[in-house]
Amino acid sequence: MKNKWVKKAIALALASQVVATGVPVQAAAVDDVKEAKEQTIEDEEVAKGATGEEVKEASEEKSEEKSEEKSEEKKEEESSKKDEKEEAAESEKDLEEEVKEESEEESEDEDSEEDEDKEDKDKKDKKKKKLKEEDDKIPSPVYAYNFESEDAVKDKLRDDARIVKDEQKDSSVLYLPGKGSMDLPEDLFAKIADSENGEFTMSLWVNPASDAQNYSKLFDASNSPIGATNSGANWWNDPDFAFAAGGGAYDMTLYVGKPNESTDVKTKVKFDKQLTRDAWQYLTVTFKEDEYKVYLNGKSLGYTDGADNTKKVVDVLPKLLDSDYLKTLKYASLGKSYYTSDNDFKGYMDDVEFYDVALTEDQVKELYSSFPEMKKPVSRGTLDIDMSAKTGPVKHGATGYLYGVGEDNVPSVNLQAIHV
Repeated sequence: MKNKWVKKAIALALASQVVATGVPVQAAAVDDVKEAKEQTIEDEEVAKGATGEEVKEASEEKSEEKSEEKSEEKKEEESSKKDEKEEAAESEKDLEEEVKEESEEESEDEDSEEDEDKEDKDKKDKKKKKLKEEDDKIPSPVYAYNFESEDAVKDKLRDDARIVKDEQKDSSVLYLPGKGSMDLPEDLFAKIADSENGEFTMSLWVNPASDAQNYSKLFDASNSPIGATNSGANWWNDPDFAFAAGGGAYDMTLYVGKPNESTDVKTKVKFDKQLTRDAWQYLTVTFKEDEYKVYLNGKSLGYTDGADNTKKVVDVLPKLLDSDYLKTLKYASLGKSYYTSDNDFKGYMDDVEFYDVALTEDQVKELYSSFPEMKKPVSRGTLDIDMSAKTGPVKHGATGYLYGVGEDNVPSVNLQAIHV
């Protein structure tokens, strides 16, 4: 009965400790309980009448059993610790491998992300390049004339204007001998206005003759007929938009206003370099509401505006580029001035083009470079001959005068000068 209460006391103590602390009883405490239990058993044996020797032997046997138990427990504990160490080492190894695998996966992910970022960057770069190429691509002109087919322009040629073969350009060109011009389409500027870009470009190859008048117009446009007035409503102040042969006070005039009326919305522009006589050069001019640019042979050319108390060119451009106003410019010509007080232009033109956008500097360079290289000019000069002067002693029936020969032994007086 006593043993039963001892067991209950032990169980209750263990339970109380677990409940109170949440921590199991340590091994030392369990040993104390066992010793107390064994002592109680010894006391019971003595009480039953066992001899001292018997009790001692029993105690020694118990002690040996206890020692063996402790030894076994120690072995088990050591074995358990060894197993725990091995498990811990195994677990640590597994953890290291797991971390290594995760690290490798992260590295692969990073490499993959880098590859994706590079691929995205390459795609964006290609897209930007494509967009730039599209931006730099030269658009189609609204109107273009290369004069390779005379039939295409013969109904537009006036007076002595004609298409000829030019040796230096090695192509057909428009020749204006000083009395003649070429009409441009009435809807030229209407088409530019319909694009709603609010800008345009004019470009052409031009070769002014050595005796081309400074104020003769290689191009002129107005809202009134070209060549219908001597000096306009009030001393050359009517609306017109023109480029001159150059060498005078201006190279371009831009007057904006109502037809046949004087206007003060005007500007005169003088280029930093005038057109060279007897030489081919490529002139390009771009117009935007806030920008006016001039290029000669693909290179930007400076200018001075506001001459003769006129306005800055950028102050007049918005009026010119107004869509409704552009559509009124139905009269345009190559070679003839709005005013009859100006001579017709004398010289050559080729590859005349009009665009409904303002070409960029790169586009202008590309356009200029797209033409074949010009051949070297043929040396030319003029030999004047006095047909009335004696040339020396008469020989073999010669008269002493220089005549042209039209047929065998048939003199001609048509030769007045020899070009060499």
